[in-house]
Amino acid sequence: MQERINIKNGQRLSALGFGCMRLPTKVGGGFDEPRAVSMIRDA
Repeated sequence: MQERINIKNGQRLSALGFGCMRLPTKVGGGFDEPRAVSMIRDA
């Protein structure tokens, strides 16, 4: 797995990211923030 070094604290981080294109949406537009936050925390 490719890694990057965080220059602020030296932490090694995976180069793989969690894209936000498919966050849950609400009827009528916008995104469902509580569900989106939950998904990101679970990732």
